[in-house]
Amino acid sequence: MGDGPASPQSLGGKAKANKIRSIYLANPNICARMSCRQPILPKERERLTDVKIRRFCSIRCSALAHHDDGSLLKERRMLPPQQDRTCNKCSAPLGLGTNRRNRAKTCAGCLKSSIQEKLLNTATAAGNRKKRECKPGVIGYHARRIIRLVRSSCENCGYKLFFEAAHIRPVRDFPPDALVSEINDPLNLVGLCPNCHWAFDHGFLTLKQIRESHFVLTMQSP
Repeated sequence: MGDGPASPQSLGGKAKANKIRSIYLANPNICARMSCRQPILPKERERLTDVKIRRFCSIRCSALAHHDDGSLLKERRMLPPQQDRTCNKCSAPLGLGTNRRNRAKTCAGCLKSSIQEKLLNTATAAGNRKKRECKPGVIGYHARRIIRLVRSSCENCGYKLFFEAAHIRPVRDFPPDALVSEINDPLNLVGLCPNCHWAFDHGFLTLKQIRESHFVLTMQSP
């Protein structure tokens, strides 16, 4: 099969490829390194499509441009200065924001409010379902969303990094027709860290002790 004469289709394809290659060689891309500026030519057995997307003529030029000079890397990370950047919601000033990491469109206060609004909408949608229609994981997810809206730390020890939602009345005591919003009512939830949650579930910590600790923490907070 490979020893026979080439078909007209293959000869036409090679002729078209050679024509495209000659057009590129007549006007090749230039190396992006300012001190080089040499044409980017195809290597042996390299496809022309790969050559066109190259920015440097060699690996050495790429390394020098990005590490020794650093100008291209800096241009990639930085954006043109932007004047009078303001929050899209409250019009508060946000600064210049020349760095890609500092291009927030809303201020911290509006961002926090929008997150709380999304959590509230998610909790409302899940709260309208009945217990028999939900898996235990859905009820727990809804409880965590609710407790984060009303608490910011463990009510017993004040731990703020991570806290969970503990049910005062257990989920198993609710009938199958009870709504998730009824099970996860804020009055039926207590925000506890994992250690205090385990102690509360196993009877080593009472609700009265948690309320007293929460009162002390509230009085001590500025």
